[in-house]
Amino acid sequence: MGYDFSFIDRKDTDCLKFDFTRERGHRDDCLSYWVADMDFKTAPEILESVHERVNHGIFGYTNIKDHYYETVAPWMKRHHGYEVRREWLIETPGPDATYLLWIDCSALPYDDVELNRRIVEDANLWLDPGNIFGREGEMFQRINVATSREYLEKGLKALVENLLKP
Repeated sequence: MGYDFSFIDRKDTDCLKFDFTRERGHRDDCLSYWVADMDFKTAPEILESVHERVNHGIFGYTNIKDHYYETVAPWMKRHHGYEVRREWLIETPGPDATYLLWIDCSALPYDDVELNRRIVEDANLWLDPGNIFGREGEMFQRINVATSREYLEKGLKALVENLLKP
């Protein structure tokens, strides 16, 4: 099944990614790539599953049953040629990091402060500076790539142009 990855304009919907840039110290027109959020419609299969759960009307605690394992094992075999045993699979709350890209900026001739200044002020981008995740994140930037190709290319172009200029 094909999916529609068209960019959906979420401005003026109380969207943290686009509607709160000024409150968080950025210009209104900054390109926002910092929050783990998507700019395209959720897949129909996911929406259908959520609607089924909502229509049920009960939102209690859940756990994983056999159907999870019976779905994951064949998928891993089909897509990766890898046979998975049930005891190898563990429960996880969700695939948060699947659409986040870490950029290593350590080869650039700046310190962390200048790197962040260039990204925010010169490139007018809103990324997550790696140092907010601890010392190991210094000189890294985290960018959310769950957006349209056009929006992502615009941001990456601004990033490269402003980080490579003298």
